[in-house]
Amino acid sequence: MEFLAIDVNEGDCFVLKDDNYSIIIDGGKQKKGIVSKLKKNNIKYITQLGCTHYDSDHINGIIGICESSSFRINEIILPAVWVDLIYTLQINNENRDFFKNIYKYYTDNNLNSDNNGLPNYESLNVESDINTYEMIDLNILESICFSSDNFYFHYLGNRFIDFLPYISINILKKIARIILASIKSGAHIRWIKYQDKLTNHKISKLTELIALNGNEVQPCSLKPDIFILSLLCLSKINQESLVFKYHSYDKPNVLFSGDSNFSFLNGKALNLKDYSIVTAPHHGSQSNTFIYSLLKEKNIIFVRSDRFQNSRPCLDYIALQHKYCTTCKGDVAKNTVKLNYNEIWNTKNNRCICQ
Repeated sequence: MEFLAIDVNEGDCFVLKDDNYSIIIDGGKQKKGIVSKLKKNNIKYITQLGCTHYDSDHINGIIGICESSSFRINEIILPAVWVDLIYTLQINNENRDFFKNIYKYYTDNNLNSDNNGLPNYESLNVESDINTYEMIDLNILESICFSSDNFYFHYLGNRFIDFLPYISINILKKIARIILASIKSGAHIRWIKYQDKLTNHKISKLTELIALNGNEVQPCSLKPDIFILSLLCLSKINQESLVFKYHSYDKPNVLFSGDSNFSFLNGKALNLKDYSIVTAPHHGSQSNTFIYSLLKEKNIIFVRSDRFQNSRPCLDYIALQHKYCTTCKGDVAKNTVKLNYNEIWNTKNNRCICQ
């Protein structure tokens, strides 16, 4: 088994190779740079390509991988929070009443993204026909990917400006690009919806990858009121990072933390083996320190990926005994972290010198 933290300069990109398959979680911020770095590490076939959440320093590289002809991808695992919005846009592309009703609901209820009364995304009553992603029209997807922002609300005229502060159109475009590239490549997409609880959901039979805080769902279309509420809840959605765990019966675990604060555990244990690898959540940020105290009694190897920043990593991370960074605080050197497991972990990388 081999684990790599790819030096993507900014963001996360982790690779796990085991039993003739490879798993990649997140892709960093650069669309083009990640392709050459994966090829440099002899990665051509990707069994599972997963995304923890849709921040640019995690998702951009995934777009680059999906759009490259250098890789053969079997499965793509994506957070489900955006697919319903895209599917709704594509089936309502010529439905003027739908867009007018969105604006009416928005103005009648005096909504904005700062409203404290906004519901949690999980509590929204999503209704409509359930359809798999294969039914998404490729022409509509291409329109979403490459058109101007007002494509979505061109029936609203100048009133589009009222929506501008609250709608993350660029992220919708990015997810549409991934879906488009995935369909064209023949890869199967699995949509994982965040759950605020420990789920231990086995994603597929291909590998031993588990979603700790999500379950697989199918995309559906939304009514106008649910559509706009979903858009306004996106600030909360972006914090709901998926967490993946690789569980092998005779080897240590690998935990892909994303930017999670692990609140979904609700007091439950993670059940990691000694000498498991854990990726530092949110690049070692001070706001995500819970995991360090939770695992302090175990022999855990932490791996952190990030560009140089004065604010990272936090003191809790610096105090850890077993840790590696792609770029250490106070050091300009950048490197891909490689750890090989053969009864014990071996590496040529120097340990973290953050201080």
